[in-house]
Amino acid sequence: MTANPMPRRRTPERVPTTRRATRRSGAVPNHQRFAAMFVAVAVLSIASSASAAVRRLVVPTALPSIQAAVDAAQSGDEIKVLAGTYREQVSIDKDLSIVGSGAGSTIIRAPGTLAPGEDGNRSIIEIRDGASVEVSRLTVSGPGSGTCENGVA
Repeated sequence: MTANPMPRRRTPERVPTTRRATRRSGAVPNHQRFAAMFVAVAVLSIASSASAAVRRLVVPTALPSIQAAVDAAQSGDEIKVLAGTYREQVSIDKDLSIVGSGAGSTIIRAPGTLAPGEDGNRSIIEIRDGASVEVSRLTVSGPGSGTCENGVA
């Protein structure tokens, strides 16, 4: 008797298959969508930070007077006032920061005659229209002692 060789195991035939496209025409893969969203967010962030940048206007280097700087400023800007005495009346209607070079070296002195402001009062610095103004490192000097109501320096 002859030994029967072990039966061969039958392997299934491999049938070549063609892969069907799973994406519809014009569909964008997820990684490309993510990249596009990332770029859009980055551009918006840069644009908003650029528009929110605080400008610094310097008196008297860039502008001749504090009022000229106030007029040229945008809301949120900083006005840097170098050492000196500035004889002027200032009217502010936007959110600003006015920073002197030191209380003993930067002085806003009332002019010879103070004009009445929108509220009818005679002020050296008038803040109006609900503006938020921060004034630091300077001295405001009026006409003599007391208030500026008389309007005479």
